[in-house]
Amino acid sequence: MGVQNRTVEQVIARIASRNHGVVTRVQLLTAGISSKQIEVRLRIGSLIAVFPGVYRVGHAAPSTLAHYMAAMRACGNEAALYGPAAAHLLALTKGTAPMPNVVSPTERRIKGIRTKRVRAIEHVITVKRIRTTNVARTLIDLAPILTV
Repeated sequence: MGVQNRTVEQVIARIASRNHGVVTRVQLLTAGISSKQIEVRLRIGSLIAVFPGVYRVGHAAPSTLAHYMAAMRACGNEAALYGPAAAHLLALTKGTAPMPNVVSPTERRIKGIRTKRVRAIEHVITVKRIRTTNVARTLIDLAPILTV
C-alpha cells in the first residue's frame, strides 16, 4: 500500500491510531510519505515534533501514554520504559506521571528523556502498546530509590 491509494493524512492517521497519536519519521517514510510532505506538515502544525524524528499528530495536549510512546520510539525499536515511568504505566505508583525513563541497547541522549544503555533488554512486556519492563524488573529497578 502506498500513499497513492490514500491521502497523506489518512496514512498518518492510520499509523498514529495504533501508537497513541504518535508517529516516527521512519514510519512515515516507510509508508511512502516523502520528506517534503513531512516538512510541510511540521510547518503547518499537523505534525508536532516531540523528540528528534518523533511527532505527535494534530494535537498540542499529549496524554501520558502519547508522551511515553514518543519517548520509547525516540530511543529505538528495542527500547522500553523502565523505573518510575514503568511503575506509573504498570499502575504500581500513583500521582503525576514521572518523566520518561527508557532503556535501550544503544546510547541515547535525548532532552526530556532519562536514558540508560543496557546490553540486553530483558523482562519486557507490552502494556497499552508500549514496551515496558515487567513488574518484577520494575520493582528491582525501583528498590534503590524507594523509601520505607
